Order: sequence, then C-alpha cells, then structure tokens
Amino acid sequence: MSSSFAPDKFDLVHFVPGRYRTRFDINKPLHLPGHTVIPKQGVRYLGVYLDSALNWNKHIERVQADATQLLSGLTSLAGSTWGTRLTSLIKIYRGTILAKALFCCPVWYIPNRGEGYARAEQAMIRKLEAIQKEAARIISGGFRRAAGSALNVELNLLPIKQELEKRIGMTLGRMVASPVYNTICEIRKGIRAISSYRLRPQLHSPLLHIERRYQAERRIQCPVAELERKVPFVAEPWWVPPAIHIAPDRPQSITEHNELVQDPRVLPVYTDGSGYKKRVGSAATIPLIPGALKKAFLGCLVSKHSVYAAELYGILMALQLVLEQLPSRKEVIIFTDNHAAIKSTHRPRYQNGQYIICQIIRILPEVLAKGYSVQIRWISAHSGVTGNECVDAHAKDAAVHGQQPHELPTLISALKAWVRRRVAIDWSRDWHKDNTGRTTYRLTKLVNKPEILYKHLGEHKAISALITQMRTGKIGLRSFLYPLGLAPTSQCDCGRGVQDLLHVLVTCPSHRELRNELFGPSMETDLVRILNGNWLVRKAAIFMAKTGLLRQFSGLDLAVLEEH
Repeated sequence: MSSSFAPDKFDLVHFVPGRYRTRFDINKPLHLPGHTVIPKQGVRYLGVYLDSALNWNKHIERVQADATQLLSGLTSLAGSTWGTRLTSLIKIYRGTILAKALFCCPVWYIPNRGEGYARAEQAMIRKLEAIQKEAARIISGGFRRAAGSALNVELNLLPIKQELEKRIGMTLGRMVASPVYNTICEIRKGIRAISSYRLRPQLHSPLLHIERRYQAERRIQCPVAELERKVPFVAEPWWVPPAIHIAPDRPQSITEHNELVQDPRVLPVYTDGSGYKKRVGSAATIPLIPGALKKAFLGCLVSKHSVYAAELYGILMALQLVLEQLPSRKEVIIFTDNHAAIKSTHRPRYQNGQYIICQIIRILPEVLAKGYSVQIRWISAHSGVTGNECVDAHAKDAAVHGQQPHELPTLISALKAWVRRRVAIDWSRDWHKDNTGRTTYRLTKLVNKPEILYKHLGEHKAISALITQMRTGKIGLRSFLYPLGLAPTSQCDCGRGVQDLLHVLVTCPSHRELRNELFGPSMETDLVRILNGNWLVRKAAIFMAKTGLLRQFSGLDLAVLEEH
C-alpha cells in the first residue's frame, strides 16, 4: 500500500455494553506493523462523545460542562431587574444552549428501550432538566424555588422530555423521506433472510426502535412504509420549467384573466384544492369542454395531506385532462389560486408533496410534445370568476364524496403534525398530573400557548421578573420568606392578615392611595383575573415595585418602568 496514515489522528475504542464488559478485555491494544494502538475509554466524533459502554455518560457530562459556560454568558446579558428583554432571551436560549445540549439527541437518547436502560434514561432527563430550569430562572427572573414545570409554562418552553420526543419524531421524518431509507429497508430484509438469530429489542438500532415504538404507541397514524419519499434533485439541470405568472394584486389578476379568456387561441383550465370538513379534495376542469372534469379525495386534512398538496394535485389533473381531451386550442393556461403551488412547479425543491411535482415534471413534456404551450397563472379566489368558483365547488365535493387515488403516500408534513400534536398532549398530561407549580396551574391549565408571552412583549426586564414571580407564587413577601427563615413573621405590618400577594394587591390599607392611583376606585379583586390579564398584570407589577416591600426591586427607577 502506498497510503500513509497519521496514527495520532485515529483512536481505538472497544464498544461493549455494560452487562458484557466482564467477558471482554476492553483495554486490549491493537498491534500493527511498527505501531501499537492503545484503546481509549471514549472518543469524540462529529460533536458526540462515544464511551466504550455506549451509556452516553461522557457525552452528558460534556453537555453539562458546555451548558454551564453558556449559562454564565446568559447571566451577563440580563439579571432579574436589568438587561435584555425576556422574549429575546428565550430566542437566545433556544438557538444556543438548547441547540447545543440536544445536538444529535436521536443518537444518544432512545426512550423506553427496555430493561436495564430506564434508570439511565431518567438520570439523563434530570440532568438536562436542571440545565433548562436554570436557564428559565435566568430568563424569567424567577426564584430558585419556582418549579421548573411552572417556568416552562410561563415561558412556553417545551419540557426537556417532550423536546427530545419532538426532535426524535422530526428526525424520523427526515430519515424516512430520504432515498437512503429504501436502502436501509433492503439491508434489513437481507439480514432477516440469511439469519435466524433474532436481536433483543434492547439491541435494535435507534432508527428501528423509534419506528416500532411509534407504531406500537400509535404516535403516527399510518405505516412508515406509506410515507412519501423525497429526492435531493427533482429535475435535471437543463429542465425547462413551465411559464408562470402571479399578478401583483387581486384586481389585476381578474382583469388579466378576463382579457385572456377572450382570446380564441387560449384554453382556460381551472384547478383548486380544498380543505373542507377536515378532508382534502382536489379538482380540475375545462369549462369549454363539456364533461372535462377530474376530482380526487386526497385524505383527511393534516393527518394525511394538506391544501397545498391538493393544489399541486389539481395542476397535475389539469395536465392529465389536456392529454385526455386533446383540445383544439393550443395555448393552455392553468388558473389556480395558490401562490406556493405555482412557485413549486416552476422551481421544485426538496419539499413536501414532492412526489406530485415529480409527476407534473414527467407529464409536462408529453403535453408539450402534442403541440401545446403551458402557462400557470394565479387567479384570486372567491372573486366571482365563474370557472374558479365552479372548480372550488367540485373540490369541496371531492373532499366529501371523492374517491382516493391508489398508492397515494402520506406527506411528511402530516407526520410532523402528528409529532407536534402528540408532544402537546404529553405535555398537557404531565402538567395536569404534576404536584409542583400548582399556583401557576390555577392560572394556566392549558399549555403550549404562545399567547402567554404577550404579557412580556416590549416590557422592561424587571416588569417581566415581577410578572413571573407573581404568577409562580414565589415572590419576596413575608408569606414566602418566613418559612425559609428569612423573615421574622408572616404577618403584614397592617395587622390584618398574612402578607401575601392577594393581601398586598387588594386589601392592605397601607397601600390604598397607591392602589387607587394605579387601578382606580373600581379595582378588580379577583387575583386570577388580575394575573391573567395583560394590562392588569402589568399594573400589578408596577404596583408591587412601588410598594417598597420587595428589596430586590428597591433600586429601580420606577419612572422608567412606567414608560415601557
């Protein structure tokens, strides 16, 4: 061999699961001519730390170390009373700390793998949850005593377990859509054909384990084999796409349409896709030819197809109609009301519904070979154009009564929708069952609601911190500090009860004037309504800062808070 290798660029690791480590010498070196390679206990490969037992402890340790450094960087951007706004900090966390912590997680996190892995899985989750809780505390300005589950709801952050599930599901979608997946399936069949040995579930590959688990738990609503496949390049570089035209506005699209249909050389063809009664239908028609109509039922909305795919399928049926009818008019203009579908036919990419685009690309040369020219134009929907309104009615009828074409694959976007829906269901279930964060639960029983962040939009960091502390029930009043030994009593100085949030906000006579100044004489007395209202909770935060009861916010310029 004329090739030369640098030994210092290679590492040797004996991968042996923990239960088999006593049967093998994991420190046995590899002897090569003129060189001996000493095995290591772990190695870093493409950003993932592989240890010889494949329990991923080394990788999680590195994740913790890197996250600690990044969290210290997050503290330099904001504190509880100063710095970058809460909504911006969430974006920074998701784009840096969370992305780095969960990098390549489908490889090292395999949930419900079986006996002997449950404890390691739980330990892994706890370590990652600790990272997210600390980040959430820095972002929100809340106390360390605040429950991590409550902070997740307040910041609309997916819990770590659900975030991992979401990323695993999205990875499954990418793998199944790839052309490589067909090769993987062929290899599996070849192995089963020549081997009678059946691997235990614990030794299955991560991909096979995810597939079987998703099918068993009904996390996806169709067999994996029925999902669509995608290719990196749909057409050859020299392929000439159909001409397209999208008018700048609705009136111009109608004007152009009315002018074109007057031309005796033009053959107008109308297509539409419709999502109606949670079902998807598609239709194409040529009004100038009696009976020239095609329509198809593509499946249930979201669970199998989308309106965008139905619009593409309508364009495909329009071309099929031209080949079947062979009209005398040679200038075919296909009118559709979907911008995305028009652009996809002109510039196909690695995208959902690619199998429909591939069929359009295959049939288009056949239409051109018959002497027809093809142009796809946008027509405004529901604008009184007879052909467009007619095909819209046919598409809705197809959604309800149409017959589904054979061998119609399910879109990968449907799989992603199933994953997101199941993750939201799991989060909601865990939030209802959780024993912590019950103060926040009484305010917000529903999770995965981005509207919860509206309270913080444009607000000073101190206001966001006060809102979080009030909504989690962990705020620097005596009712919270006394059990921790940080206050001499839990009673308010007014002598009328415990100094808690409801007492200070609504009933304490010591702050009557300030209360009337901010809220007026007819103040809302329901604490739930106060803390759930975007305007009321902001007023409550300013009120709490002005009372002087919270030493954490005593040095703030209150005029600045009211201006924000």
